[in-house]
Amino acid sequence: MKSIINEKEYKNALKKITKLINAQEDTPEAAERDQLALVIEEYELIHYPIPAPSPETARRFRIEQEGGCK
Repeated sequence: MKSIINEKEYKNALKKITKLINAQEDTPEAAERDQLALVIEEYELIHYPIPAPSPETARRFRIEQEGGCK
């Protein structure tokens, strides 16, 4: 499967993967879903990067995950 090169292709890929999301494993539809997921992820990493949290935000998140201050 080729890479997504623009926003229109990205939106079309999202629509298509939505239709394939519940495809039964070991079917052509599931294989297509899995390939789409990879190219969508590749496009999103480039065009919609998620910045790393600040050290303070990361610290607060870790405390929250451990059940808060004791």
